[in-house]
Amino acid sequence: MLSTAVGVISAVVGVYASYWLDVATGASIVLAASAQFVIAYGLASVRRLRSRRTPAS
Repeated sequence: MLSTAVGVISAVVGVYASYWLDVATGASIVLAASAQFVIAYGLASVRRLRSRRTPAS
């Protein structure tokens, strides 16, 4: 379900950006998917750092 949602969001955002910026649709979709990956990777890194800082009880 999550991967389907990510794909649909990437497609919709990419097509919308392609229309308004007058650029290639495929490239816009790939950039939207890449942006989602970077955001997810960054959030995972922050979460990983926070778990290391928390002292064991």
